[in-house]
Amino acid sequence: MTPAAAIVAIALSVTDGDTIRVRVPDWAGTPFGTIAVRVLGIDTPESQKAFAKCDRELALGKEAKDYAKRLVPPNTRLGFAYAGQDKYGGRVLGTITLPDGRDFAAVMLEQGLAHPYGGKRKASWCK
Repeated sequence: MTPAAAIVAIALSVTDGDTIRVRVPDWAGTPFGTIAVRVLGIDTPESQKAFAKCDRELALGKEAKDYAKRLVPPNTRLGFAYAGQDKYGGRVLGTITLPDGRDFAAVMLEQGLAHPYGGKRKASWCK
């Protein structure tokens, strides 16, 4: 699945290390004007106790979320490329480009706060 060309998105909040809530000005007035973007190509540990499978995952999840918040504070202007719906139907899949041109997913991978993810089985954070 290849994302379409990037459009402007404005960061609203970070939900998790791999999910960012954004406002898409070009989509204002539609159901997609404000969306949760599941970042394509990565999986980060869960930051909520109810979803984490172990204490290590929870700690890493909070670290990933905090790092993502520093990368993408509210009102940050981002590049967003739509790549479809996530398999659970509640989020949009896409890539995020940071203001300095770096790929958000690549940065999270470089920091060790994400695993590569192609939509199948996720790697464990509990090792």
